[in-house]
Amino acid sequence: MKKTLVIAIIIAIIVLLGIRVIMGKHGVSEASVAKASMLGISVQDGPDGGVRIAAVHANSLAEQKGLLPNDVILAVNGELVVDQENYQQALDKALMEKNATFRIKRASGEVKVRFDLESAAVYNNLGNAYMKDEEYAQAINAYEKSLKLDVNFAEAYYNLGSVYVQQKEYDLAVKN
Repeated sequence: MKKTLVIAIIIAIIVLLGIRVIMGKHGVSEASVAKASMLGISVQDGPDGGVRIAAVHANSLAEQKGLLPNDVILAVNGELVVDQENYQQALDKALMEKNATFRIKRASGEVKVRFDLESAAVYNNLGNAYMKDEEYAQAINAYEKSLKLDVNFAEAYYNLGSVYVQQKEYDLAVKN
């Protein structure tokens, strides 16, 4: 349990640091970047359409599923991806559907990769991004969703309590 928590914290720090780097380049909200990278990837517009995976984060869902740097995401759940904005829209729809199937082009040919988006870690990371953007209601919703998926996810409890402290709702913070 302790080892899992330490790994989760390290992953969150790496993701948040990656978000800061991307933020400086593009000037978009951290929540938008987090939704794009919540699977553990950083993306850029591809040279011939789609989005190119610039980086795959260690211990992420993307790494577990075998995504590689320089893979190009051509479609999400059958919806063609032409650029980062379109990718974000497709990913938002996939979140509502609770799964995503990516059609990926790589040097060896095309592959399909399926993600289950009903993951406590996914929603916890999303909550972290909302927190950075001071979108507290969305952060609370994301952390609560994370805890519904895994009632033992200590990091989500901590983060939820942090939102309440930020809002000076100390009774709720102690409760969480």
